[in-house]
Amino acid sequence: MKIGKKNMARLASLTALGAGALAISPGAAEASVLYTPVNSTLTPPVAGGTNSLNVAVTNSFHLGFLASKSFSGSSSIRSAMNVAVQKGNGKLAGTWTSFGVAWKSISAASVNKLQIGYLANSSGGGHSSTMPGASPFYELFKFSPAAGGTDYGWVSLNEGVNKSGQLSLTVNGLAYDNTGAMLPAGVTATPEPSSLILSGLGMLALGAEALRRFRAARQAA
Repeated sequence: MKIGKKNMARLASLTALGAGALAISPGAAEASVLYTPVNSTLTPPVAGGTNSLNVAVTNSFHLGFLASKSFSGSSSIRSAMNVAVQKGNGKLAGTWTSFGVAWKSISAASVNKLQIGYLANSSGGGHSSTMPGASPFYELFKFSPAAGGTDYGWVSLNEGVNKSGQLSLTVNGLAYDNTGAMLPAGVTATPEPSSLILSGLGMLALGAEALRRFRAARQAA
């Protein structure tokens, strides 16, 4: 069966349309957000001293949470909560933030340690917090992975005073983007180029349908 030049050009364009739809931004699809649930609560020790919680972001970068209690006089108890870079080459944002905020929006200087709050006495009076007025709270961090560059992430926290008058801190979970993108606080999935994917699939479907019709018309001829 002989195909004319006009039909050959049409077939070539349909083939290109279908093939082009498959090339949907491969670089963007490689982005990866790694989320780690923690769900651990830390409280100050009953007696003087410290309780701590070490959370591994990666094998080479850890965050450390510390709850300490010291006695001053016969009844006053001071307990404090801190988060710090426990291991590895990294920094914390020098302020707490809320959902959706990324590192680029933080104007405070980078720090190695940040105070979460303190409790002045055992009944819960004198409680003070450096966190914003809603929970969960987020602390952003950045670190240098073994492969080089800088990765960005966040850790989600809840802080409060329990029924026994103890200052408590719950570490909900954390996530970071291993592509160097500044991951917004609370985001747990890789942002996908949805518009490109949908348009690509649409083009692929249209190309396949047009090609089917072309073949059917040729057979009828």
